[in-house]
Amino acid sequence: QGSIWANLRDRIFRLQGEAKRTKVGPLEMDLVVDGGLDSPEVYANVNLTDEREQQCVRYPYPTMNPNITSQLEAISAQHLQFYAISELDDEDCAIFVAPLARGRWIHLWIDLEKGANEAILRSEVHRAGQVLRSTDVKRWLTSDDIAVSSRPKSAWKCSSDPTRGSLAHLGLNQVHKRSVELQDSLWAIHNSLPEFALREMLGLTGDVSVMVETPDPPQLWRMPAVSFKFSLVNQKHSSDVSNQVSGSFAVDLRRGHLRLMTTV
Repeated sequence: QGSIWANLRDRIFRLQGEAKRTKVGPLEMDLVVDGGLDSPEVYANVNLTDEREQQCVRYPYPTMNPNITSQLEAISAQHLQFYAISELDDEDCAIFVAPLARGRWIHLWIDLEKGANEAILRSEVHRAGQVLRSTDVKRWLTSDDIAVSSRPKSAWKCSSDPTRGSLAHLGLNQVHKRSVELQDSLWAIHNSLPEFALREMLGLTGDVSVMVETPDPPQLWRMPAVSFKFSLVNQKHSSDVSNQVSGSFAVDLRRGHLRLMTTV
């Protein structure tokens, strides 16, 4: 689940989402796009809630291949067209479709009886006749604070160097290289008409990738000497005191010496 803030006039977009299960635990992410600048920027803020660690990285816009931009320009000239009538949550909806980049289509479920601010009830991304993603729109809001909410927060302390933060192992420097769909959306937000930019924004939900890289194991064998104390419990008989062992371990690889002492 997540939220979207969009200011099409200033070409600002924020996508907020969360993943309950990743290699590093629950993860919250904010993607902020400031496409109205002459030199547009992308911000990725990641928060590991269980670890209480957070990092925000600021990126320049990716460079697009001219062949891809030509295709995007052609697709952006096509508009939403009526497709069918269907029912969603006991509401009769009109389904409108339009192309996205790379062979994808967006299907928008519109409740024609509601106001413009609540009309879109669902968006689906299709390709080759299959539904890739389906997003139910829970609540539309229009207010003056959208311009503020769609900006990166000062508390995030965004940096342009992803290798300096505590979450460098997440691979945040790859956030907009892992998803070609995200690159298409970035181009649309900065360059295209609002209708196509909005289509690309709605098609982006659930598709932003963060490369979660697990840290490398410690290379203990490279240490010339090490010693530590330990306690060991046989899990099959953990309540039995006789199955609990403590002791100490020491090794000196330079001299080839090892000592192990145990107490039962």
